[in-house]
This record gives sequence, structure tokens and C-alpha cells, in this order.
Amino acid sequence: MPSLGYRCGYTRSHEATSQNLTTAENRKCANVPEAPGTNPITLLSSLLRLVKHVDFAKAAMLESVEDAAKIPWLTPRRKVATVDRKAENVTFTTRWRQRARSLQVAAGIAALWLSLAATAQVQSTKDDTEIARVGDIVVTLGDLDDAWRRNDAASRTRLLQQLYETRRRALDIVIGEHLIEREASARGVTRKELLAEELPSRVRLVTDAEVELIYERNQNAFQGRTFDQMRPEIRAALEQQGPEQALHQFMRELRDRAIDVAVMLDPPRQGIEILPEDPSRGPEDAAVVMVEFSDFQCPYCQRVTNTLADLMERYDGQIRFVYKDYPLPSHPEAFKAAEAGNCAHEQGKFWEFHDKLFASQGSLDVGSLKMYAGELELDSDSFSRCLDDGRYSERVQQDLRIGQQYGVSSTPTVFINGRAVTGAVSIETFDTIIQEELASFGP
Repeated sequence: MPSLGYRCGYTRSHEATSQNLTTAENRKCANVPEAPGTNPITLLSSLLRLVKHVDFAKAAMLESVEDAAKIPWLTPRRKVATVDRKAENVTFTTRWRQRARSLQVAAGIAALWLSLAATAQVQSTKDDTEIARVGDIVVTLGDLDDAWRRNDAASRTRLLQQLYETRRRALDIVIGEHLIEREASARGVTRKELLAEELPSRVRLVTDAEVELIYERNQNAFQGRTFDQMRPEIRAALEQQGPEQALHQFMRELRDRAIDVAVMLDPPRQGIEILPEDPSRGPEDAAVVMVEFSDFQCPYCQRVTNTLADLMERYDGQIRFVYKDYPLPSHPEAFKAAEAGNCAHEQGKFWEFHDKLFASQGSLDVGSLKMYAGELELDSDSFSRCLDDGRYSERVQQDLRIGQQYGVSSTPTVFINGRAVTGAVSIETFDTIIQEELASFGP
């Protein structure tokens, strides 16, 4: 029988769970390993994922088993509910507390590893820091970082981003805890009393539709068990997240009201090379520069195209958007489509052609590309010669090399002032980063 507590989606908010649990563009769910390996790199990777659950541990430890009976906002069923696990009855609250304790212990280990990683990252900015010698040859951290970038830029970008995101999640929790303590002090109550008063109204009820959606999107993992058999466990797992999500919401509300919170944690950035001939929209001196590496045959690129268009409209005059080709080898028509985009750009109609290709992803053969050029009233003969001669083949290859240099390995990848965003993420994710960049740019 599947272990619901550790299955994909069950440790997230059920708002997120009910959206794209199984879609390929989303990251894999962060599972909590029972016993990470002893290899330091493997252990660090596991613990980085584990930190995502620190906030759950904090929420879960709000009340002890004894205190649960005194909490008015816990329903009677949740106070005494039990789950039959192979003839072993374990109370809901006991499982909740045990898991929280194990997570807190693991989180402490993760914090130690993160502090070591942080030290390494700070040191890596000092290019002349000596780390090895080969005879009279000195090897510095700068040499090491350059070699890492040259040989495995994708993993470097991914791991630095992962480290930043983990730190940022932990920082948000630390800030939230300080705000809660300050609010409790201002009201003259304890933290526990404050949360007992504020969290009940913020706990969302789990709907039948959410339970059914979770079952449908994870049906293969339930080993043939029917919806009626799984429904109680799915609902219990989702309800288990209620206090965690309520705590997060309360922290966000306190932070929105605070006027003295500032975050100085810098995200990893890369200075993306922009060529004069790159298609672009928006003012060249915009506060925010978005560079997209994209593939005309990629369905997720098509999806994010609409998101980026909405952002350009929302932040009119504040964003410069630059398009770069990154046709994946798994998409056989993508490279020629990228060449065709450059041929259209030569005639001043890149963006019209860009929109046409994303609207016609099912037909990107050479004949169709030439047909679209005619529909958009390009000079058909000139376009055909451009495409047949492979005039911009090397130009597309150049974009590929630039993308690989900065760790691009999939599409879409968007750099916002050098900050990497991978996949067809929500407009809220883009919006948050843009807001942060605009705030740092100043009035």
C-alpha cells in the first residue's frame, strides 16, 4: 500500500496539488528519504530537498497529542481518527507528531550542510583563493569554478539555483517566525495562544473534487485500489496539511503588513550574452531584461509564450524581452523553424512569424514554413532562398552554444536579469521575480 505521507503532492498545499501534479514540465516532488546515503554529495542533495519540509515540521509541532483534544478547531474525527496500516492502528495525531520530530532532526542536519555550502559559495567569489598545488602551479577556487562552468554548466546553474531557493524558503520561515513572535508580544499573548486564535479561520476545507483529482492523477500509484478505498486516506493526507497552510498564510499576512522587513539575500545571476541581431521588444534601458531560450516545436514554450506576452503588457515599458533559439534535438522540425524565424527577422517580421509558428506547432515542415511566410506577406522568394540556403544555420548554432555556456539544458529557460527560470511556470512565479527586480532597481 502506498505511503501517503511521502507521496508526490501530499506534502504540498492541496491548491498546488490539484493543478499539475503529473505534468512533465513541473519539478519532481521532494520525497523525504528514510535513510540518506553516506556519500556527502548524495546526502547534501537529499537534505536540500528535505528543507522544503521544515515549514511542515514547524506547523505539525504546534500541538502535542495531549493538547490536540483541547483545540476547538480540530474536528472530533481529526482528534481521534485512526488509520489502519496492516493491522497496526496509529493515531493521526501521533503520526503527525512523530513525522514532525524526524523532520526537525533532519532539518537540523540540513542546516549544518547548508552553512557549509554557504561558506563554500562565499569563498568561491574570491578567485585567488588557493585550494591546490601541482608543483609550482597554483589552483584557485576561480579556476575550479571556471572548469565547472566549462564542463558542466547545466549542473552548476541547477545546484546554485537549488541552494538559493532552499535558503530563501528557510529565510522566509525565519522571518515569519520573528513576525509571529513580535505579533504575540504586541498582543500580550504567547505564540501558542496567538496561533490557536488565528489559524482556525485560515484552515481550508478539503473538497470532494480535490480528493477525486488527486486520485485520478495518481491512480497508477495506488496498486489497483478503488477511489472509495483510497478516499479516506487521500482526504486525511490533504487535511493533514491544513495547519501548515494556515500558518504560511498567517506569516504572509504579517509580512505584507510589515514595513520594516528587507531581504538582502542575492540570487545567482548570469550575464547572458545578447547579440545586436537578437529579436527583442521593449526599451533597451528597461529595468528588467528577460532573455528566453526557446524552441518553436516545444509545447511548454508555447504555453509560456502567452505568459510572457501577458507580462509584457502588465509591465509595459519596464521590460525588455529578448528571444534566443534553442531547438532541442528531440524536436526534428525545430532547427529549421528557428532558421525560418531568422529569415522572417531579416524582413522585419520576426514577432508575427514567431506567433504564427507557436500557433501552428503541428505543421512546421519546410513547406508549411514557406506557406506561413506568404500568409504574413513576406517576400516569398527571398524567404525561400534564405531558408533553402541555410543562411542562418550558424546563427542558430551560436544561440545554442551561448545557451549551453550558461547551463541551458531544456526549454523554455528564461533569464530575468540573469536569474534562471526553467519550465512553463506560473505567471505568479515570473511576477514575483519581476517585482523583486523592480524593487531593487529603485523608484
